[in-house]
Amino acid sequence: MQSLDLLKRSDRILIALGVCAFALAISRAEPSHWAPASNNHLLNSLLMRAFTTIFGISNLSVRAPALIGAAIYIAACFGLCRILSHRALIRIPLFICLIFNPLVFDFFVAARGYSLAIAFLTLALFLTLRPRPPANRHWTAGLGPSLCLALSFTANFSFAIVNVIAGVLLFAWTYRQRNAPRAKRGPLLLAWIVPGVVVLILLPSWTVSQWPAGQLWYGAASLSETFAGLAEASTFQPNPHLANPFVYASLHRIRYVLVPLVCLLALACVTINAPRRNRSMRIVYLLVAMGCLTAAGHYLAFKLFGVLLPKERSAIFFVPIATLAIGAAAAIPAFSALQKNVRPLLIAAMFLVAGYYLFCFRLTYFRDWQYLSDVDKVYSVVNRYIHLNRGRDIPANWRYVSSLNFYRTQSGSTSLPEFVAVKDGPALSQRTARLCPLLSIRPPIRRPPKLDAPLSQRGNRCGRGGD
Repeated sequence: MQSLDLLKRSDRILIALGVCAFALAISRAEPSHWAPASNNHLLNSLLMRAFTTIFGISNLSVRAPALIGAAIYIAACFGLCRILSHRALIRIPLFICLIFNPLVFDFFVAARGYSLAIAFLTLALFLTLRPRPPANRHWTAGLGPSLCLALSFTANFSFAIVNVIAGVLLFAWTYRQRNAPRAKRGPLLLAWIVPGVVVLILLPSWTVSQWPAGQLWYGAASLSETFAGLAEASTFQPNPHLANPFVYASLHRIRYVLVPLVCLLALACVTINAPRRNRSMRIVYLLVAMGCLTAAGHYLAFKLFGVLLPKERSAIFFVPIATLAIGAAAAIPAFSALQKNVRPLLIAAMFLVAGYYLFCFRLTYFRDWQYLSDVDKVYSVVNRYIHLNRGRDIPANWRYVSSLNFYRTQSGSTSLPEFVAVKDGPALSQRTARLCPLLSIRPPIRRPPKLDAPLSQRGNRCGRGGD
C-alpha cells in the first residue's frame, strides 16, 4: 500500500512537471499574457495561449477558456441547486435564473476572463456548502475553496474584494460547521491560506506588482449606478425572434419590475423567518453578508483611493450571490400562515424571471459588443475589395480593428496588411469610407426592430455589430 501511495505521489509530481514544461514551452513565444493591463485577464490569456498554440487560431480555440469556465459554472450551479432545496419547483427556476441570466450568459462565450472568474467563485461556494462526511480530513475542507478563489482572482482582478470577503466568510462557515478541535485549527487555517498564496505567487504576482496607474477606468460613481446597471444588463433584452409581438411588448412592460419584485418577496420571506435558525436561513445570511461586505469594500476603496465602483460586467459576481440568496430564501420551510402565502408568490416570481430570461436567449451578438456581430462578413467584403482594387490603405474605426485583424490572422492572409486604427471623424480616406460605413463611423445605438416594419426599413446590417 505504501508503494502504491508513493507511486501516486510520483505520478502527481510528474504531471505537475509536465504541466510546467508545457507552460514554459508556450512562454517561449512573446509573453504578452503577463502584461499588466486591464484588458489582460491573466488566466484567460494563459489558457488562450495554450489552446491557440496547440490547435491554432480559431473562434473555438480563443473562446475555449470561457467555455471551460461556463462548464464549471453550470456544474457548480447544478450542485448548489441540489444543496439549497430538494423541491423541483425551486430547483428549476433557480437553475434557469443562474444560467440564463443575459449578463452571465454573454460571458460564457466571450473571450474574456469573467466566465472563469465567476465559475471558480461559484465552485468555491459549492465546495464549502456541500455536505461532508465527518471522517473527512480537516485540511481537505479548505484546499479546494482556497485554490478556486485564487484562480478566480487570477482570471479577473476586479474580483479581488469579493474573493477576499468570500474567503473569510467561507472559512468561518467551515470552521463552525466542522467544529474542529484546537489541535486541528492550525491545519484548517493553513489549508485555507497556503494553496491560494502559492497560486497567487506563481501566476499573478508579477502582473499585480507591475500594475500601472490609470488602468481601472471602467466603473460606476455610486452604488445606485452599480446595481441599476446590473438590473439593466440582467434584463437585456427579449429576442423578437422568440417572442411574438404581443409577448415581446408584454415582456418590455414588465422588464423593470422583475428584479425589484423578486428581491422584495425574498426580503419578506427572510424577515418573516428571521427569528428561526435553520440551514436555509444560515445560507441566506452568509450570501447576504458576502454581497453587503463586498459592496462596502468597493465603496471604501472608491472613497479612499478613488477606484471606481464595479459596473455591469465588472460587477457580475453580484448576480450568482444575489440569485442564490433568493433561492435559499425560497427554500426556507414555511412555519407560519404568512410564510405559506408569501413563499408561493416568491416561487411564482422566480418562474416569471426564468421565463423572461429564456425569451432573452440569443446567439448572434453580445450586449457590450453588439456593433461587432457582423465583422466576419465585413472582413470578407473588405478582403475581396482590397484584392480586386489592389488597395493598401485599410484604416478602420478603432472599435473594429482588433476583430478585423483577428479574422485576418485566422485566414492566414499574407498579402493583406494589418488594419490601422484611426479616431472618429473624417480621417479615413473617401475610398475606404465608401466601402462600408462600418469602417468609418461610430457604431450607432441599435434599438429592437419593429416586427411589423418591412425588411427595407430594418436597417443596413453592414453597420451592425459581437465580440
